Amino acid sequence: MSFKEKLKTLLQTKFVKKTCMVFSLIAMTSALALVAIACTPESVQDPSSSPITTPSDDLEEDGGTTTPGGETTDDETTDPENPDITDPETPTEPEDPGITEPEDPDITEPTDPENPDITDPETPVDPEEPEIEDPTPEVSFEDVYNEIFGENYEFVPIDAYMQQFAENVFTGNGSDEFLVAETTPDSFVIYANEKNSLGMDCLVKGTLMNEKYSSILYNFYDLTRQSEAAGGFKQYMQQVYASYEDAGSARAEFEAISTNIRQGTQLATILGRGGFDTTRLVTNTADDIDFSAYAEEYTPEGATPLKCYVGTMGGRRIDIDYFNTGYIDSCPVVVFYLDAERRLIIESFDMYVPWYRDSTTETLYQSGLGELGKTYVKDGLTITTINNPILAEELLANIENTL
Repeated sequence: MSFKEKLKTLLQTKFVKKTCMVFSLIAMTSALALVAIACTPESVQDPSSSPITTPSDDLEEDGGTTTPGGETTDDETTDPENPDITDPETPTEPEDPGITEPEDPDITEPTDPENPDITDPETPVDPEEPEIEDPTPEVSFEDVYNEIFGENYEFVPIDAYMQQFAENVFTGNGSDEFLVAETTPDSFVIYANEKNSLGMDCLVKGTLMNEKYSSILYNFYDLTRQSEAAGGFKQYMQQVYASYEDAGSARAEFEAISTNIRQGTQLATILGRGGFDTTRLVTNTADDIDFSAYAEEYTPEGATPLKCYVGTMGGRRIDIDYFNTGYIDSCPVVVFYLDAERRLIIESFDMYVPWYRDSTTETLYQSGLGELGKTYVKDGLTITTINNPILAEELLANIENTL
């Protein structure tokens, strides 16, 4: 074999090998493509991908697609009477309904009794906004009362201070016994029974000279009476609290009342003789007489006798105006009684009786009671009326005994 023939044979052999290799690669690629197509479901198509056509495919003038059978179809198969209905043979991917918002965003899940965090649908709440608390919490009567006076506060009325008051105003040696006090917005007067150095009872009177102090004591007195009428101090303060529209105004009034009580008790315990104009009205006689009988004698009918002071006879003197018997004798008298209108009446006068040659101290006082057929005359009468008196326990007992 010549060289040319050997070369030709070699080249043909290499060409055949290369050609076989190419066809082998083509065969393997086709096989892989067929496997992929076989694994894909025939009923599912990508609606977004258009039909694959070859360059040899002819397009109709109306834009239709030529099928392998030579028939022409439209791009979408439609019902001529209802264009919205697609061909049932053309599968479509169902539309994604998406996530829709609830019709009422304020309605929340129903309350679960085992889970209190789930709210009642009837009570819409905004879970993002915290509940706003009232910046001004409700203040009750008890809160204000306990704040100003104290939870266990016990009110002491002005009456309880009168005995100490009398002792400070008069002698200050414990020999004075409170009887009556009269208080008004511009005056304060106190009466007491005082024992002198001889042990004789004297009626003494003190008048406060400072009107400002009188006003404070009157407010203290008025608070005492208002509390009694309401059934107690705390009950009265409840009435005061209810009369105001807000707790702040009631608190201010409570503070004013507390201040008045403090000032009133201080005055009743520290005021002394220097702040009063004092006088002795009458000193009881040392003779043995029945003072209660004189109280009844000089108390008008329908009134309640409380106390009577009868002084010592002053001695005989010529009768000019009273009995026309030649001589007379007299003594001072002060009588306390409660009239039909529950007012305290203090009558002060001189009692005059006739004097005879056979008169004695006993018969003179008996004449002052209207006995022995004799008579008496009251001269220089002075009447003091106290509408709202502060009375000592002794006088209150006399009133109770006559009821």
